[in-house]
Amino acid sequence: MKFRKSGCNYIVKLDKGDEVITELTKFCENKNIRAAYFTAIGAASKVKLGYFDPVTKVYDSKDIVENLEITSLIGNIGRLENDDEVSFISIRNLFYPQNVYAYT
Repeated sequence: MKFRKSGCNYIVKLDKGDEVITELTKFCENKNIRAAYFTAIGAASKVKLGYFDPVTKVYDSKDIVENLEITSLIGNIGRLENDDEVSFISIRNLFYPQNVYAYT
């Protein structure tokens, strides 16, 4: 991962193969970031998408393994009060595969 600070913001570039949630969690803990939002674009070759089923109240997930363009990745990061570790990362996304239908 590479990063630079611009005012009160950080510009972060993940390396190929980096896992987004793991790297963002480490970054926020190292920089003592307690709350943040982020936006991103890029590419991925493997993603795990989660879906909350309001009827069963259970998260379901689906692994997608193919080359994908990340056209939108937005989310927020937070810690619960008095918590030293990142408590949650919530991500919303839009991915386009080579055959041009969208995963959201």
